[in-house]
Amino acid sequence: ELYGAFKEDMRAYRRDVSSGERARRELENRLPDTVTYNTLISACASSDAPARAEELHRDMVAAGVPRSGRTYVGLMTAAARAADPGEGAAAAARVFALAEADETTEPANAFTYTALIDAQVKGRDPDAAFATFERMKSAGVAPTVVTFGCLLNACRAEFMNTPRASRR
Repeated sequence: ELYGAFKEDMRAYRRDVSSGERARRELENRLPDTVTYNTLISACASSDAPARAEELHRDMVAAGVPRSGRTYVGLMTAAARAADPGEGAAAAARVFALAEADETTEPANAFTYTALIDAQVKGRDPDAAFATFERMKSAGVAPTVVTFGCLLNACRAEFMNTPRASRR
């Protein structure tokens, strides 16, 4: 419902943009911005509506609204949750690659790297999580306490996947 109202406001803005500066400013104040889109994308990720999250991202791009790291963290979460079993880590990595290619967003930071590591751990691919951590360090991005917590979960996943006879 809220999303539909935003889409209608965007259509009205496009129709009325030539009708004068005042109308443009009034509509601009009602249009969704980066924060609004990010909130909606995160809500879609939390409510298992990944298709809606992707649709919001497409609308965001089409409307020329700048994306942020938070945009792509929400999309990574949605993609990982929606993926087939065993594919969540790869789905999140594809979204991370989109973020890196997006010229409107800042370079990957601790927040986005950690979100990818978390998705890789939850997607049962601890090797990918450790590879991402190495990439993070190579990029000069300092890990956070949360990053290390995700890596500990990766160690646990690795341990649980190791046959009992091979454990040290």
